[in-house]
This record gives sequence, C-alpha cells and structure tokens, in this order.
Amino acid sequence: MLNLDNLNIILFILPVYQLMFYAVQLVTLKKNGNPSRRPLGLLMFLMWTYLVMNAAGYLGYSYLDEYLYCLQLPVLLAIMPTYYLYLRAVSIASGGMFSKPWKVVYLPSVFIFLLQVATLLTMSAEQSGSFLHSGGSLSVDSDNAVRFAMMVSILGYVVFLPSQLLISSFQYVQKMRKLAESRKSNPAYLPHLQPLWSHIILFSVIGFVVLGAMMRFFAPDYNQLLTAFFNIGLLISGGLAGYFSLRQDHLNIEVAGIKMEETTNDVATEINLPAIPVTDNNYAVRIDDDEVIKIIFNLQHYLVEKKPYLN
Repeated sequence: MLNLDNLNIILFILPVYQLMFYAVQLVTLKKNGNPSRRPLGLLMFLMWTYLVMNAAGYLGYSYLDEYLYCLQLPVLLAIMPTYYLYLRAVSIASGGMFSKPWKVVYLPSVFIFLLQVATLLTMSAEQSGSFLHSGGSLSVDSDNAVRFAMMVSILGYVVFLPSQLLISSFQYVQKMRKLAESRKSNPAYLPHLQPLWSHIILFSVIGFVVLGAMMRFFAPDYNQLLTAFFNIGLLISGGLAGYFSLRQDHLNIEVAGIKMEETTNDVATEINLPAIPVTDNNYAVRIDDDEVIKIIFNLQHYLVEKKPYLN
C-alpha cells in the first residue's frame, strides 16, 4: 500500500535516476567538437551528486553524516559556476572555453569545503557527533567550534549562494542582449543557441539550487509533506534543465554538421575544373562572394529555425 513514507522515498529516488540519465548521456557520448558538452555534462553530474547526497541524508544513512556535511554545500556552490562555464561555451562560435583561468569560479566552493573540513577536525568526537546528529543546528550551550561551523554554513548559504545567483543572472542577461543585437545584423549568428531553451535552462538550474538550499533549512525529517513538495520541485527543475540542455546539445551537433558540409564544399571548389564559358545561351548568372555568404547564412538560419527536414 502506498503511504506517505513510501511516496517520499519514491520522490527522493526519481530525481536521482532522472538526472543520472542526462548525465550519463552527456558525459559518455561522443563530443563531436562541441565545447559546451563538457561543462554541461559536469553540470548534470553535480546536480545528480547533490540529489544523491540529499537523499542519503534524509533516508537515514547516519554513518555518512561527516561526508555529507563536508561535501553537500560545496557541491551546491559548484553548480552555478559550472552553469556559467556552460553559458560561456554555448555562446561562442568556436572552442577555447577553458583557455582562461576558469578555475577561479570554483573558489567559493573550495573555500567552504576547506572551512568545513577544518571545523570538523577542531571538534571532539562527541561535539561533531552531536552537531551532525542535530543537522547542524545551533543550541544555547553551543561552544565556539559549533558556532564557527554555523558561521561557515551561513557564509555559504546566505552570502556565496545568492551572490552566485545574481552574478549568473546578470551575465546571462548580458549574453542574451549581445545575441539579440548580433542577430539584427546577422540572423545566422550562433544559430545553435535557442533563447527560449536557454531561458528554461537558466530558470530550472536556479530553481534547483534555491530549492536545494531551502530544503536544507525548511524541510526537517518529520515534515513529510514539505519534504515531498521540495522533492517534486527538484524533480521538475532537474528534469527541465536536463531535457532542454540535451535538446540544445543535439541542435549544436546538427549545426556543426551543416558547417562541416559547407567546409567540405569549400574544399571541393579549390579543385581545378574546366571552366565553362559564359555565353548568352547558357543563362549563367554571376553572384559575388558577399551574396553567396548571405545566402548560406540565410539557408542555415532557415534550416535551424524551421527544421523542414523534420516534416
């Protein structure tokens, strides 16, 4: 018989398997020269890892408490920086996405991880056991080590996480404005980037991070209805992020295939073929190079937007 306990277990497991499906596809399938596949696969893997640790904590695996305490918040803090790397990769025409010091974006996650490890090392076995068993709550008689641990959590959840959300949203708005301005003069600019899909991915990832953080504070073990609500939210947000990310990746591969065909045709034109004289009888029409490029761009844009080959 399906009761609330069983429903909660199902709602913990479903998002895990759902994101594992997307992560496995993006990590294992052939990259095809797509620079955005690597950060996208890492993004899905981090979201999946967070769900696994979240489920382990709520389902009573108490022997993992120390590892969950040290890793859960750093993993959550690594999601938005990875999304930024994905946005940066998907919004450029070529590779080179990891050419800059990209590791800087993970400094908050690494910093919190080191602080949490140091916090546990300074606690006695009794202190750490009591602190972890209470879910990291701050009691009246808490000593300095426990208070410092709470300050580290506040630094991560209240300072770093909202800052990441605001910065990522601002960068996304800037990218979309640049995309809109560029497409006014060149409709085929970044044809693989679909704004609607990008909007859904952004809001889904933000929703996932916000729900994950709120669940840590507002969904205690005994409140099964609230826990179920957060799990449904994680299921929906993770599913939307994975589905539209995978669609974006497939479209990127399609556009790359079109560009490969164009490159092949350009190479073929370099072969010396006998010239056909232009006369009044063969109705030959001369087209300059600029018009040829414009026709190719318009055709590529039409194939990506309308997808006539799917009809």
